[in-house]
Parts: sequence; C-alpha cells; structure tokens
Amino acid sequence: MRTRPPGKPTKSDLRAQIAWAENELTETLAHANSLREYIIATRKLIGRKAPEYEQQELPGVTVIPRRRTKGAVLAKQVEDILRTAGPLHVRDIVKRLAENGNPVIAKNPINTTSVLLMRRADQFRRVLPNTFDLVKKEGAAADTA
Repeated sequence: MRTRPPGKPTKSDLRAQIAWAENELTETLAHANSLREYIIATRKLIGRKAPEYEQQELPGVTVIPRRRTKGAVLAKQVEDILRTAGPLHVRDIVKRLAENGNPVIAKNPINTTSVLLMRRADQFRRVLPNTFDLVKKEGAAADTA
C-alpha cells in the first residue's frame, strides 16, 4: 500500500478548497455590487455627481447635466445685459439670460439673481424695487476721463 507524504492535500481536498474560494469570490462580488449601488443612491440624495464609471446610460432617457450657475459668471452675464439694455427688472434680466443661452440654474432663478445683484453693490445699483442698473457705465466713465 502506498502512503501519502504528510501535509500533501489530495485532489478532492483541492477541489473542495477551489469550490470554497469560488463561493467566497461570488459572495464578495455581490457585496461589492450592493455597496456600489448604495454609494450611487446616496450621492444622488446629496446631489453629488457620480464618477463616470458609475454613470449608467438608460435607453430612451436623455439626461441633461445640471450645474449651478457660478456667481462671478452670472455677474458678468448680467453686466453685459445691463450695459446694452439699461436698467431692467430682475424678471427681465433672468428672461434675457435664458434668451442668450445662459439660463440661471437654481431652484428660484429670480431670487438667486436678485441676491447676487444686491450683494454686489460695487457693480450694480438698485434704481427701483427689483430693478437694477450698472453703477458705472463705460460711456459715463469715458465722459469723465
């Protein structure tokens, strides 16, 4: 009778270990997918955009990326509008921004724009309720110079 050296596993032992390892791998991958879905759902709840590898394309659904309008960019766009049009009501400013292809992305665009204009007193002045104009116009600056 042949004896096996001590510590050397048999083929059936190795097959059992492989089956156990494959089962562990399957469970770990399922857990990783579950965690990935949790992270994606949580990011959506807090409003953070998921990394590109996590973004899924849904057939027939067009996703328009939302981005907040930055204050400095919005101020420059409003300044350009007021320079050409003169004093305008906030509603008209928001309307013209949208017509120019620069809509204000906010829950309440009128209030967002109004707050921006009031906080930048060095750039904009309030001439009537919710009506704003530029503090210095280029033409007026050229006349005084």
